[in-house]
Amino acid sequence: MLLPGRILTDRIEELDAANAKRLGKTLDEVRSTSVKTIPAGRLGKVEEFAAAGAFLCSEPASYITGTMLRVDGGAAKSL
Repeated sequence: MLLPGRILTDRIEELDAANAKRLGKTLDEVRSTSVKTIPAGRLGKVEEFAAAGAFLCSEPASYITGTMLRVDGGAAKSL
């Protein structure tokens, strides 16, 4: 299983814009608040998430089974 964190997608853009409007804040303010919760200090890239999936589908990962791979920049506080 691939467990994404906040990956910068069109959906995240929509959600952040809606939150900014609802809270009366700028998109940058809402995004900054969100990013502060991510130890990596930024949103993930689609390419990073895709690379994790491609690896799990590759021959070098053929012996990996039953795992949950977090692609979240360290956002999950526990295992």
